[in-house]
Formats: sequence, structure tokens, C-alpha cells
Amino acid sequence: MSKTVTPAELINEYNAWTVQAPMVRYSKQPFRELCASYNTHITYTPMMLSKEFARSEFARAADFSTSNSERAIFNLSRRKPNGEYEKTTEPIKGCLIAQFAANEAVTFSQSAELIAAHVDAIDLNTGCPTQWAYEEGIGSALLRKPEVVADIVKTTYDRVGSKLPITVKIRIDKEERRTEQLIKNAVMAGASIIGIHGRYRTQSSTTPVNLDGIALARSFSSVPTISNGDAWSLEQSLDIKDKTGCNGVMSARGLLANPAMFAGYEETPIECIDRFIDLSMSYGLQFPLFHRHIYYMLESKLSKTQRQSWHNVISTATALDWIEEYKESVLY
Repeated sequence: MSKTVTPAELINEYNAWTVQAPMVRYSKQPFRELCASYNTHITYTPMMLSKEFARSEFARAADFSTSNSERAIFNLSRRKPNGEYEKTTEPIKGCLIAQFAANEAVTFSQSAELIAAHVDAIDLNTGCPTQWAYEEGIGSALLRKPEVVADIVKTTYDRVGSKLPITVKIRIDKEERRTEQLIKNAVMAGASIIGIHGRYRTQSSTTPVNLDGIALARSFSSVPTISNGDAWSLEQSLDIKDKTGCNGVMSARGLLANPAMFAGYEETPIECIDRFIDLSMSYGLQFPLFHRHIYYMLESKLSKTQRQSWHNVISTATALDWIEEYKESVLY
């Protein structure tokens, strides 16, 4: 029988460190379950708006779904006091974290209470850099409002902390003291994990990740940390973990391109695509998302003509036919 632990316990006490980052739209249930089946220990939902989630049953049904099969079971070794790992392993269930954007404590804590029975932790997004989020006062708009972050975390911790851990995902700041204050306020208020994206609010994903900035931010935290940014392969992820000193490493674009990345695959294997198709059909993933996910998985291997052909596919039936033809061309 598998053991259930918190996300912080998972990455701090066991040889578990691989994390699928939250992605707007893309980290829906079929994709999360797919990643978990390929050695991803912790998965995140897409960022959800706590204001809508708390007040609307329709929003809850549209934004979130899960099942007993979503979390994979991993045979993991426990960490010894000296930092080494035991030779024996035990079955440990992976973790699911629900991420919300909020700028006040009431709806965030309400969302936490509503979702508590279905996830292993709730995360406050303080890093989304999009202009609309910033103007709404959510995401990266909170990076320089440590008192608001602390109030959200503390209020929620007081309300559900005994049954649902709270985590916080940030971006680093050009002014290091602001990052330090944000992290220390969040931890003091009750945050159990700090996720650290190694870019400033104004930097795009094409800007190389600042590993030194992540390492510095990690030094401000007294709870486990997860590095975020430019993890495109298992080898790169191990290097990032080593250079930043974080307990875990999360990937977004790397896993979109190759959901089997953390299992050591250099590119998406055919059987991974087949499994994603089965999961998408089972859970009823919307066609536009299904179409986009398949494209991300195959993009690096497609010719210009094949890419154009895939973009012309407009239904699930024709997509499945296209994929079968592609597989035959590759395998035979």
C-alpha cells in the first residue's frame, strides 16, 4: 500500500525532485497524468482565478478535475540524516498542487477549502508576468506586496492549514532585498514550499534563466524550494538542481515538448503520444488543447510540410488519422 505525504515532505525527505510547472491552459488533467506516468513526482494545475473558483460552481467544473489514477506511485528512498539515501525503497504517492491567482485572502482561502479534499497543497501565484494579470493586481503584481502575500497565506493557513499545505511561487526581483522580504514573509505566514522562477517580472521566457538569482533566493528560505526556468532535459534539470541547491526542479516548456523528459527520454517516445491520446479521449480534453499538445510533442521532428499539414487538421478524427500516418512513416 502506498504512503501519502505532503509535497514538502516528498521533496525534502525522499529522492523525489521532479516537478511539472503550472501552465495556463496546458497543465490539465490528461497532461498531468501523462507526466506523472513518466517519473514526474509533483504536478500543478493551471493557474486558476480564486475569485471565480470560489463563487461559481460552473468555474470550478470548467477549471478543475482529477481522479484517483492521476497521481502515480513511486518507489522512493528516504533521506538519511547525513544526506545520503537508504538502499531500500517504499511506495510513495506523488502529489498534486492546485495553483490560484488572488490579491486578497478571502477568496483564496475559500478556494482552498473547496478544493482541499482533492489536492495535496494549494499554491499562490505571485509570478505570472502577463499584463492583464498585473493590471488585475494578481500574479507578479504581488511581488512587491509582501504584506498582502503574508495575509493571504496566514489567513488560509489559519483556515485550512491543518489539512492543506500552502505553497507560494515567485519570480526573483532586481532588488534582492525585495525577494528576501517576500520569501521570509511567506514562510513566516505558513508557506511550506517556495517555487522560484529565475527571471524578473519584465523578462520573457527567451531570457536565459538566472541560476545565481535562484540560488540566492533559495538561501532566504527556511522551507524546501523548487527551481523554475530552462529545464529542457533530465541532464539540464540535474545541473540546475546542483547549481541552485534547490530541493526540486520544475519544467514547463521542456515537458510540453517531451512529457517523458524526467524519465530520461531525449525526445517524446511514440508510446507517450499514444498514452496521451488515450488519456485525452478518456477525459474529454478539448480539441484545440489536444491539437496543441501533440504539436509541441512532435514539433522538433516535423518537416515544414508536416507542420503545415498538422495546422490544417481541424477535428479529432482527422487528427487521429494524421497521427497514424505519421507513426507509419516513422516506424516503417
